[in-house]
Amino acid sequence: MNEGFFKKHYISVSQCLESKAEAILSNNPTDIGELCELFIKEFLTDSFSGLARMFRGGKVIDTEGNTSKQIDVVLCPMNTLKISSDKGIYPIESVYGVFSITKKLDHQKLFSVSPEHGGCIENLKSVGTLKADFRYIYEGSPLTLPTLDFHKTAHPYKCIFGYSGDINLNWADELNKEISKDEFSWGLLPDLIIVNRKGYITKRYNENKKAYFQYVDLKIINNDGSPFIMLVHDLLIFLDWQNALRPKYELYFNKDLN
Repeated sequence: MNEGFFKKHYISVSQCLESKAEAILSNNPTDIGELCELFIKEFLTDSFSGLARMFRGGKVIDTEGNTSKQIDVVLCPMNTLKISSDKGIYPIESVYGVFSITKKLDHQKLFSVSPEHGGCIENLKSVGTLKADFRYIYEGSPLTLPTLDFHKTAHPYKCIFGYSGDINLNWADELNKEISKDEFSWGLLPDLIIVNRKGYITKRYNENKKAYFQYVDLKIINNDGSPFIMLVHDLLIFLDWQNALRPKYELYFNKDLN
């Protein structure tokens, strides 16, 4: 099979992110975390220019007054009302992707449920538990109610990115066990977990739309760009929904009129 057109580009993306991370670590700045977030935001901005807007930091809210934990990077569609920029607040209906970014990912940082030091998964779960209340604007659309319900459960796309660290098959097994204990938990769990140039865990669906997690070792497939291709592909699918759904901003604004 001939090599695709985009493989080399996304391999260079992984190499570039690695080089940037190594450069800041060698200088040991006090703002390592912020720079790590900024590099991912720049990649997303370049990838989705004209399709989405990226913001660094902030919290996600819903119409019932619930608030997520602090999120590192937020991706919103272009038709989103800009209420605030970086470090702002974002209605859940206007958020299509959330990212937890860390310099080094390990098992504790991923899975910890400690109230003081919750892990990356718990951080993103705080977004998944928010209630999205969309306006369905294309009544004549071929999108069916089961399809809409599926999207609302999956919304928004959740990604964890580590510049270095560990990742392995056992982590995917742990996530699959969580789904087996609670079949409704899949919408809260991350869609993609990446450790750059080492491996990734992706959430996939079988023919019955049952979720499962799959681990990919990048050293085996020899394609460090693979998780970035997966990320861009999945986010493009999510962003398609901005043509069929709109936030009900009046549910937020009406509370501020009193």
